[in-house]
Amino acid sequence: MKRLARCVFGYVLTNATGWTAAEALAGGALWSSEPTLWRRPFWDLVLSCLAVGPLILVGLPSILIALLLGSVHTRSDRTEHRFLLLLLLVLPTWWFFFAGTPVVLWVQLVIQAVFAFAVMPVPLVPRLGGKAVESGSPSGG
Repeated sequence: MKRLARCVFGYVLTNATGWTAAEALAGGALWSSEPTLWRRPFWDLVLSCLAVGPLILVGLPSILIALLLGSVHTRSDRTEHRFLLLLLLVLPTWWFFFAGTPVVLWVQLVIQAVFAFAVMPVPLVPRLGGKAVESGSPSGG
């Protein structure tokens, strides 16, 4: 259960951090109707990155894909799992192909890649059968 919560919290935090950094670096070029980072209250920026747009349109399907893949795909190598996850996480970003600027799509793709390769806990569900967990002490036998 801790790993599932860590997965969801990790995605939300990665998404919020990525969009906040993009907003700070792009200086309002991402969404032309919104003022730049430096002219917005901090909590307004955090709530906008957490509550609307990217998190709802892309984040919820991405979290569901990560949880489903993590619970179903338990016998693969970590690297194989992360690459498969990245390929599947590209699917929910289709919304941003219609954005007014390509920067929005690239920001979301970088967020998906960071989550897949660095944040997602792998394995999400530890294997119960198969190899025994080593305790570190030799068994007397």
